[in-house]
Amino acid sequence: MKSGDRLFNLIQSLSPNEKGYFKKQAATNRKESKQLMLFDFLCKQNTYDEHQISKKFKQQEFTKNLRIINKSVETAILKAMRTYHSGKSAQRKLSGMLADVEFTFKNELYDSSLEFVEKAEQLAESENLLEFNLLFRGWKYRIKKRLLSDYEQTVSWLIDEEKEYNTQISKLEREAQLFFWESKILSLSKGLYNQIVAKELDASIDAGELLGFDTTNLPSFSKFRYYNICGMYYYYCKMDFRTAFNNYLKAKHTLVEDEHKTNKHFVNHFNVLITLMSNATYTDRLKEYNALRQELDQLPEIYQHLKSQPLMTLRTNFLITFNDLMYCNHVGDYRKGFTLVEQLTQQQESIIKKNEYFHSLKLYLNAHLNFLSGDYNKAFDWLNQLLYSPVRLTNNKIYYHAKLLEIILHTDLDNDQFIHNLLRNFVRYLHRKGRKLEFEKVLLKCFRSKSKHARSKEWIEELNKLYPELYACKVELTRDIPYLDINSWIRSKIESRPFHEVLGDKVK
Repeated sequence: MKSGDRLFNLIQSLSPNEKGYFKKQAATNRKESKQLMLFDFLCKQNTYDEHQISKKFKQQEFTKNLRIINKSVETAILKAMRTYHSGKSAQRKLSGMLADVEFTFKNELYDSSLEFVEKAEQLAESENLLEFNLLFRGWKYRIKKRLLSDYEQTVSWLIDEEKEYNTQISKLEREAQLFFWESKILSLSKGLYNQIVAKELDASIDAGELLGFDTTNLPSFSKFRYYNICGMYYYYCKMDFRTAFNNYLKAKHTLVEDEHKTNKHFVNHFNVLITLMSNATYTDRLKEYNALRQELDQLPEIYQHLKSQPLMTLRTNFLITFNDLMYCNHVGDYRKGFTLVEQLTQQQESIIKKNEYFHSLKLYLNAHLNFLSGDYNKAFDWLNQLLYSPVRLTNNKIYYHAKLLEIILHTDLDNDQFIHNLLRNFVRYLHRKGRKLEFEKVLLKCFRSKSKHARSKEWIEELNKLYPELYACKVELTRDIPYLDINSWIRSKIESRPFHEVLGDKVK
């Protein structure tokens, strides 16, 4: 980007108060009068136009090289904004206090310097900024060396200070280790239980190091993160769901027992529950889902002291309702599903339309629920809105399952003339996305055999032969969120039962 465009964009991004502060700063220095002239002119413009600038200031020498004046104005603005915002965040405030400490120490004003350090330590501790805490502790060490004259007292204090400093370093190192484990699990699992990545995740984390991790002196929120990481490790790698749930309970207790609970505690507690509930649904562990749902219902009581009433916020209710809707979709409870969809439409429709993922998911779930209820016409209406909208759908996972649902609908209605074209388009889609799963190869055999067997009895016999092969590839389905349970649909054809009844067997 050219210097002029960059300067213009910077000026346009300033608030009226920020512009006023810069003009006051620039007005105090005669050397900056040229900068102020250019600044005032650009504030009134809609675009950066060098020709207009040269025409306006044709008698000014700075127009001969606008790149230099542009750079100087940009530097002056950024310098002024650093001063303007210096007291508006803890990090900036601590940076300013650090400059005060350095200045007073340099001028041998050790008492003042020590006073600044102690105030800064308190602020860094309250904001949980460990790196600043360590930095000011180092300055405290240097200042007290100058202040203490008695040798024995100096040595005693230095020993205690070194122990405290090593403790803080240990905390920082352990916090870094937690961050590494957390990022590794989240990046590989992507929030979804997945047997395919379990081995890779298990290989990248040393189980002995994880389980022997020392949480001594760590704040409650760090302990919460640790137990949450252990829970996810058992959940994703070991498939030991009982131990994973026990670790969730430990994580919960560290938050509940914290006397200074904040919105941050609630948000993290809520997000963990939503993640575990979603995965419990996708992996058919429905008893665990119900236990977690009860935990979620207890959150208002746990965090009742919070003024913001977190459970009443739109986003929270929004995610809870969608999570319950996915559960109904997964177990075939279309009646309750329709009620939840209506609730979403009445309360959150404007928010859903602004979020492409949730808008697409709502269209898909409407189609799926109508399919479960047997209303194929409405199911097609919702699918057409999703698949053939002028706005291109960017979420590949929803699009993938929507294409499959479209094929299933035509298969159930014996529309053989459409199935051939739909399968061909679906295969092209798989090739474009580079998907070469064995499950999909077997599934295509199931659909293609429909056109080969004129009688439904022969087709069902063919499905019965292919079903064990399809079930053996089930692990590959953990790559995606199972918006559509293909295996249960195949089983409903073999057993000649409604699809929603077969899904309902999961609850039994």
